[in-house]
Amino acid sequence: MDRVNCWGRWSTLDEWQRVLESSTKVDMDNPSPYRDSSVVLKDVSKEFGKTSALARVTLQFNSGSTALLGRNGAGKSTLMNLISGIVLPSDGDIKVGGYAAGSKAACRLLARQLEFPGTAGSLTPKRLARLLAMTPKESGDMKMIMGQFEVPDKPMCKLSRGNQLKLALSVAFARTRPILLLDEPTSGLDAFGVHCLTELIMDRQRQNLVTVVATHQPTLTPELFDRAIVIDEGRICFDGTLPDLLALAGGERDGMTPTGKLAGALASLLQRGSR
Repeated sequence: MDRVNCWGRWSTLDEWQRVLESSTKVDMDNPSPYRDSSVVLKDVSKEFGKTSALARVTLQFNSGSTALLGRNGAGKSTLMNLISGIVLPSDGDIKVGGYAAGSKAACRLLARQLEFPGTAGSLTPKRLARLLAMTPKESGDMKMIMGQFEVPDKPMCKLSRGNQLKLALSVAFARTRPILLLDEPTSGLDAFGVHCLTELIMDRQRQNLVTVVATHQPTLTPELFDRAIVIDEGRICFDGTLPDLLALAGGERDGMTPTGKLAGALASLLQRGSR
C-alpha cells in the first residue's frame, strides 16, 4: 500500500523533513478531494504485544466536533494514531475519506498537531511552513493564528513548551484540511491559550468540519462539542451528546461550572463501568 507516516516521531530533523515533503498540498479551490471527508472504523483492534489497546471499535465521524474522553491509558491516543496512519490496526478496517488510513490520499485530508523532534531547535516558523509545503494562504493563516496565540516569531529552541504547543496548534488550524485531530491540546496551555483554542474550534464547528479532540482533562467548554465519545480500557463505553452524557452519568449538579459538571459526569461514568 502507498503509505506515508505523516505525523510520527523522528530522531533527526532531516528524517522529519523527508516525511513531511512526501505529503502533498491540497488546493482548497478544488473541492474534489472533499466529496468524502468521513472517518470510518470497523471492528478495529490494536494489540501491542500481549496488551490490548483497542478492542473491536466501530466508529464513524462525518461532520462537527467530537470530544474523545477517557482516563490516561484508555486508548485515545492509539485511536488517533490509527486514524492518522502512524500505526496499523491488528484487526479491522479504517477509511479516511474513503481511502486507507495512512495512504497519501488519506493524509491529504488530515491535519494534526505536530510533535516536533528534539533536533528541531533551530527550526523557525518560516522554515516550518516551507517544510510543510504550505500554500501562501496557509502560511498567512499560520502567522495570523500565531498572532492570536501571541507566539513569538523565534526559533523553536527559544520558545517555551507552551509556545511550542501554540505553534503546533497554529500549523494544524492553518492547514486547509477537512479533518483535524487534536491529542491533549490543552496540556501545557495557559488560560489565554485555552481561550484562543476554544475560538478556533468554534470556527471549525460553524463550518461543520470534522474535529476530534482527545483529552483526559475536560477543560474545554462542553458547548464546543456536538458529540462525546468515552473510551475506557480500549472499548467505547459511551457515544452520544454531551447532555446525554451528563444525564446518564448523573453529572447535572447545581452550582458547578459546565466543565466541572462534565468532569464529574465523566468520573461517575468511568467509576460505574469499573465496578
